Formats: sequence, C-alpha cells, structure tokens
Amino acid sequence: MSAVPTDPKAQVLVENFLAGSTATGGEARSNELSPAATNATIPTSERYCKWSDTREMAQSSDGQFLAFCADNGIKLLSLSNSFQALLTDTPPDRVHIAFGPTGKVAVSDGQSYTRPIIPITHVHIYGTADVFVSDRPNPLGELPQHALGRIAFSPNGKWLMVGDNVEYSLWDTTHWRTNYVIEKPFKGDQGIMSFSPDNSVVAMTMDRDLVMLADSLSGQELATIHSLEGRAVSGMAFSPDGHRLAMACTSGQIQVLDVRLIRQGLASMNLDWKAAASLPNK
Repeated sequence: MSAVPTDPKAQVLVENFLAGSTATGGEARSNELSPAATNATIPTSERYCKWSDTREMAQSSDGQFLAFCADNGIKLLSLSNSFQALLTDTPPDRVHIAFGPTGKVAVSDGQSYTRPIIPITHVHIYGTADVFVSDRPNPLGELPQHALGRIAFSPNGKWLMVGDNVEYSLWDTTHWRTNYVIEKPFKGDQGIMSFSPDNSVVAMTMDRDLVMLADSLSGQELATIHSLEGRAVSGMAFSPDGHRLAMACTSGQIQVLDVRLIRQGLASMNLDWKAAASLPNK
C-alpha cells in the first residue's frame, strides 16, 4: 500500500490540538487550543451539563443539536438554549445515532448481536423541531431491525440506510417505506455503509473484508472490492468529490481506493456503471 500524502496545514492543526490543555480533575473548564505561532490560548469548547456516563454521540449538520446516550437513556440537547429532551428511557447495551440534513435524528438501540429470524428491535426517528414540544416526544416512525444496526442518512436526506447483522434496508424518509432490502451473504457483524456525496452510490460491507458498491436508488450491485491483505473493514467514508473511498481497517491501517481507477477497469470490460449511477469521472 502506497503512502497517502497529508496536508501540511492539517498536520499543524493536529499538533496544535495536542498542545492544547484540557479540563482535568473534574473541573468545569473549557478545552483550550494553543497555536504554536503565538502561544496564545483560545477557548474551544463549553461544558453544558454533566452526566455520570455518556456514550455514542452525534451532532446535527447545522450545529444546533447533540444527541447522545447518557445515564437513563438517549438525550437530545439544544446547543442554542441548553434545553434537554429524553428520547428513550431504556439505556441500551449499545446505540448508534445519525442526524439527517432535514431536521431528523435516528436512534438505533438494542443488543449488538442476536439470532432471531424476525426483527425484534427498532430504529427510532424523531423530528428535532417536535422533540421539545412535549415531555415525552413521539417518534415520527419506528423501523424494524434484527439487532443493533448502524444507520446513515444520504447527504440529501431522502433516504436512511439501516445495516444490522442480517441485511441492509434503504428507507424513504418521506413515507418511511423500504426502497429495497439487501441480504448479507455473511451474517454476524453490524453493517457499515457510506453514501457518496452526490447520493448516487452507497458502499456497504458484505463481509469483514468485502465491500460492495451499489446504486443508491435501486440497490443494484456496481462493483465488489476486497480489502488489501484481507483486513477487516471497520469504517468507510467517501471524499467530498466522490473520487476516493477511504476504509479504516484492522491493525491500524487505512486503505484509500481510487473510485475512478475502479471504473476505468470495469469500463475496459464493458462493465462500467454509467447507466446505473453517476459518480464523477474527473
């Protein structure tokens, strides 16, 4: 695997962040960043509240809300006024949270692995505008899943992908109906998925070292990729231009795939997916 060049400015930001001080010993002090060039101290965060235990967290794209698992359930925090709302009151063993760009938050909770044939747990969908209206907000919808599954909204907010240990399902976020379901050939691990920035392609793990690229709207398979050296894939993300797919793998390795090269190889065999999807060619 060839080395991936890093942006020198990004490296400086990392070094500066590591040089900053953080609150210790239970003090309610802000984190601080110390720019190397000036040695000045810049406040970088504010503590809103304190809970005995906090876990999985996500922030809305507009920066107005935080959702996280803490103490007695899953909470939504408004960063503009510090209002809190309890979404669910049963602390799950594990939880995944995702915000959509159109004011929706999805919460997947439950056991991380179960064996039933029929779905036994749910993904709960809430509208951020409605959560603080009542003491007990009602979900916009509840989507079935076999076990704790990962979740991801498409960049345009029109779809929500749920990937549990059995299958992937794509849900229309307007009517909450499934567009399609893709059964995983190798079951047991939670699904890992990532949408391309233009919403046209979704990458999904089919096995620990096997990734499938599919047309987002139809679920049609476009290409299947094995990670180098059979490394297990634990996370994926497309670059902003959709040209590359980065995969976090075991043993501290990150593999970066050039999607354009994949398409060129398929095109040489008349297997390019131009008719099925529209990833950029340049």
